Amino acid sequence: MLSILCGETTQKVSIQLSWLNQFQFAGYYVAKEKGYYQEAGLDVEIKEFTEQSMKSHSDFVIRKSSALIDRMNGEEIVALGTSFEHAPLMLLVLESSGIKTPKDLFGKKVMVTSDAKDSASILAMLNSFQLDASNVNFIPHSFKLQDLIDGKTDAMVCYVSNEPLKLESLGIKYKILHPKDYGFDFYDDLLTVKKTFLEKNPQLTKDFYEATTKGWEYAYAHIEESARIIYEKYNSQNKTLYELIQEGESLRTIAISKDGQFGILNNAKLSEMGSVFKVLGLVKNDFNAKDFIYEYNTPPTITFDFDNHVKIIISLIVLSVLTVIVLVFYYTKMLRREINNKELAQKELSLQNDFLGKVLDSMGHIVVVTDLKNRVMVMGNNELFRFLDIKDINEFKNNYNCICDLFVEKEGFLQKENDGVYWIEYLEKNQGKVHKVLIPHGGKEYLYFVDAKFLDVEKTMAISVFTNITDLKVMDDKIANELKIEALNEMIINISHHWRQPLSLISMLAGTILVNIEMEMDNKEQIIKLSTNIIKTAKDISSMLDIFSNRIENNLNMDETILLNDLVKLLEFHFKEELDKFHIVLNVTVANVVEKKIVSKILFDVQKEIIQNSIDILKDIADKDDKAIFINISSQMREVIFDIYDNGGGVSEKNIGKIFDPYFTTYHQSKGKGLGLYFVRNTIHNLMDGEILVQNKSFLHNNKECTGLQTIIKIGFVN
Repeated sequence: MLSILCGETTQKVSIQLSWLNQFQFAGYYVAKEKGYYQEAGLDVEIKEFTEQSMKSHSDFVIRKSSALIDRMNGEEIVALGTSFEHAPLMLLVLESSGIKTPKDLFGKKVMVTSDAKDSASILAMLNSFQLDASNVNFIPHSFKLQDLIDGKTDAMVCYVSNEPLKLESLGIKYKILHPKDYGFDFYDDLLTVKKTFLEKNPQLTKDFYEATTKGWEYAYAHIEESARIIYEKYNSQNKTLYELIQEGESLRTIAISKDGQFGILNNAKLSEMGSVFKVLGLVKNDFNAKDFIYEYNTPPTITFDFDNHVKIIISLIVLSVLTVIVLVFYYTKMLRREINNKELAQKELSLQNDFLGKVLDSMGHIVVVTDLKNRVMVMGNNELFRFLDIKDINEFKNNYNCICDLFVEKEGFLQKENDGVYWIEYLEKNQGKVHKVLIPHGGKEYLYFVDAKFLDVEKTMAISVFTNITDLKVMDDKIANELKIEALNEMIINISHHWRQPLSLISMLAGTILVNIEMEMDNKEQIIKLSTNIIKTAKDISSMLDIFSNRIENNLNMDETILLNDLVKLLEFHFKEELDKFHIVLNVTVANVVEKKIVSKILFDVQKEIIQNSIDILKDIADKDDKAIFINISSQMREVIFDIYDNGGGVSEKNIGKIFDPYFTTYHQSKGKGLGLYFVRNTIHNLMDGEILVQNKSFLHNNKECTGLQTIIKIGFVN
């Protein structure tokens, strides 16, 4: 389908994500926002995961490693590439559980997703330790990290870029059981396309693939900028900028292969994955891995333009390898020249050290070289000495042995000793994690990212790089504080807006009564009617005040419950007059399996806000015969799902990511959402431990293509 955009012909295509918006899909957002897709003549719709979107057609689909199972079972799909060289899926356990290897899960509770093929790498890892449903208690996944913290499960399937970072922020120690560490190294987030589509659209597919690859190159080379794009335009999960940057740093370690390639699929590795799936009984057929791989997915001519601090780390790694080579060459040379050449060798080594020192001093990050055998720092660059206000390494050694002597001891941050392991050795063993350290100076604590690499095969020397991110964290906190202040100001403005109309009505009614009295008009019936309206309006104002007060204080009665059927009737009765007045049809569908379930009565207030916003949008639309609000209620495991949408035209993509913000409101413009949705989100997230998602939805209604704002709420049943 073609459309005209900015005066150029572009072809519309869509891609379905496998989960909610986050850095996991950064390459696609960057390709869109940087114009790579547009340059290729493509107008790309990026579809966030919802149950509805997964049922609709998409030209390209991101699938888990189970895409290989689908292909082996006969589905005609082709893999264009992969987002992850190593699957981010792993088992997360708390350190306090005492679980150190998969074999320790015997008889334990393990939380997994319902679809076995999506957790194939996890099951394969457990199977290698003779663990299966006969000796492990597999329980349904709640997607709630709190269940692991509270001990409701001993282990849970998670992403390395999400839950571990949350535990770190809470200061809770954990351990990761990763399938790749036990021989099950799978690809994940495979970009797939149906073979029929590819055959009909070979050039379009190639253009999309190349633009997407370019987007991923840029995303991992500019993590901070890419995180800000997601933060501002694709932040449906309301993550902080700092969290998104951490996520990007973590994912980069599993996205790019050791030889610097991104997205390249290997026949041998896919064949190994297929063999594992057969052993697990998920497939029966063999397949030709070569036919599954897109013809243009070949070892690249790709280079990554990394951020400065990443360039430094890579340069140091290269330098480390070169140093090892030089040392090997040096010792070989020594053997040939015999012992009498020691003086010459010492001079060469001194020159090498001088050269290395100059390289380190040219860098804008703190770089240190540590002797692991004696656990002392043997070299540091000028950036370290400048930070500490000291002259050189000798002055440093007058006060400290190692830079780790400076580390602030706080939960969630790197320590000198971590679980009994020296900090550099700990970094080397946990390369898939983002490591943070606090270093004090001048009465202030500075926050650094830290990474380390061994300089020799014997692992006696190591080089470490410390990247200062203090200003970034301070900026993030400052933004949050400014938003809180702005939110309070906007709250006052909105309260006054809500009161303005009823106060004007009271003033007008009172004025009419005074005119009747002054004119000595004996119209008792009219005066009684006007006085009754004043009393009613005053009660409405009082009710509004109670609502704002309760919301601000989160003073809601969470114990009051209601049947789902009664909740629906209550909503229909509450809005009947307004719906009839503006010719709006309310379509409610309740699945039989949930109609007698009990839920919190707070949902009435939540749904009132959402429906009222839909009415405010629809009431100004001229078409009297085709305005509708839809409420579909269903269940999934122990949750009730409310799918609410209208045909009011939706919200601009520019504003849709802001409608939950307390400081953002277009209510008085009769479009978008006002302060109500801020309270709705707080109630759902903080008081009901649920989930809420908003997005624009396109659908057919009365044989017309419609667009409207869709709100999806997931809440647990009371009983």
